[in-house]
Amino acid sequence: MAKSGRSISARVLAESHFDLQRIRAARYEVFLTIDDFENANGDDFEEALNEMDKISRYETRALSKTKRSHSC
Repeated sequence: MAKSGRSISARVLAESHFDLQRIRAARYEVFLTIDDFENANGDDFEEALNEMDKISRYETRALSKTKRSHSC
């Protein structure tokens, strides 16, 4: 039974790792959409901030899954 729990934890850890890679790529894409933050119009900047907020929530969930898999 313990071996099964370890394999599940390893799977969750691997999934979390790939989630974090996708999150980093998504964050990078948001930065690419606005070339020049200093000269961006308010709507573009607000949209980028909203996207970053969504990405941050997703990242928090992925990091939480990673932490839980380490404690098993």
